[in-house]
Amino acid sequence: MTGKFSTFERRIEILLLLMKSEKVTLSELSKEYSVHKNTVYNDITFLGRYAPIRVKSGVNGGIFLMEA
Repeated sequence: MTGKFSTFERRIEILLLLMKSEKVTLSELSKEYSVHKNTVYNDITFLGRYAPIRVKSGVNGGIFLMEA
């Protein structure tokens, strides 16, 4: 990541990343966008209102974009 994203830009980037990746973790997104994990959690909660996002905790957990 280069530069600092606005909230809107970061959320769009997260959504695009989820479309490309099988899964990502909160920690990975936090490091990628240089924001606190709570910020990423809020982004995922927001995006979950508009996209089929699933969050699974545990050893094989992560953030997934469910297929429509």
